[in-house]
Amino acid sequence: MFRTAAQQILRSSRVRWCSGFAWLMAGGASFLVVGCSSEAALPKQHLVEWQAERLLFVADERSGSIRAFSLATTAPTPLAFAPSPRRHSVRALALDAEHGRLWVLGGEQVEVFDARRLRSLGQQPAEGARALRLDGGAVVLLADDGHVLGRVEASALRVAAEGVPTVTAAAPY
Repeated sequence: MFRTAAQQILRSSRVRWCSGFAWLMAGGASFLVVGCSSEAALPKQHLVEWQAERLLFVADERSGSIRAFSLATTAPTPLAFAPSPRRHSVRALALDAEHGRLWVLGGEQVEVFDARRLRSLGQQPAEGARALRLDGGAVVLLADDGHVLGRVEASALRVAAEGVPTVTAAAPY
């Protein structure tokens, strides 16, 4: 009889302890979910795929860095990395496959890269631009509401200084 009563007490205290622990864990989990659910805290990655060349470009919204990956193998292979000495963020990417150019809209400027080597070809101020659209060999800069702020021709961009490395190669092409 003593053993049965002791087992009942243990069982009931286990149930209380387990249910209390479950409530605590559920509360903690919901706190974690609420704490981690903010999409604004997550950096946005801009992706552009060049299917003909089997390349993928990834730009980090916060850091402004751009990476190129080869999709020629079963897993993406890093090819090149363009650090962000002038870009403090990336708002948009656009690939001009016909001319082999990658257009990058940063916080205050638009920059064009040789897409095959991820080498900067030049940049132009683009204050107020929030998006870009390809138009032939040029890019059209757009405001938040979609109205056109300007058009930038690749030939009109300021050329990056010779001898200044703009790309750190991760692997040869």
